[in-house]
Amino acid sequence: MANLAIGQGDWLLTPLQLALVGAFIYNEGVVFKPHIVKEILSSDGKEVIKRIEPEVLRKSTDISHEIFSIIKEGMINVFESGTARALKYITKYPIAGKTGTAENPHGKPHSIFLCYGPTDGVDPNDAVVSVIIENVGSGSAYAGPVAAKLIDAYFDKYGYKK
Repeated sequence: MANLAIGQGDWLLTPLQLALVGAFIYNEGVVFKPHIVKEILSSDGKEVIKRIEPEVLRKSTDISHEIFSIIKEGMINVFESGTARALKYITKYPIAGKTGTAENPHGKPHSIFLCYGPTDGVDPNDAVVSVIIENVGSGSAYAGPVAAKLIDAYFDKYGYKK
């Protein structure tokens, strides 16, 4: 258990599973079914034929708002003054995140970064991004900048409400 508590040991997560963990934190215990398509448009692109509504998979009441607030504050601090502080010079938007460097017995560590925004409450245009880059090194140096660029592209297109 001690190894797992500090991020060591045999954890196997896909980028999608990691993003669901981030969304769980962001939504304070609510897990939505992942989907790629937001809506289906007519062939001329003017009419919405079908809108894909968010579907709740699970709601957890085991963790208090205070605990989620502490976790979120820590993730904001990772961006503001912690291991991902250099990302402030890459992204235009404030994000909350967690860097990770996964040991790899076969070579260089895997670079991991999980982030979300906006950081001041849930917004209809919220975003959670997870990036895993294998065999390159630390999370803040490799996966972090990729995630920051993805966040920028998303909020440039859909808007960022602070």
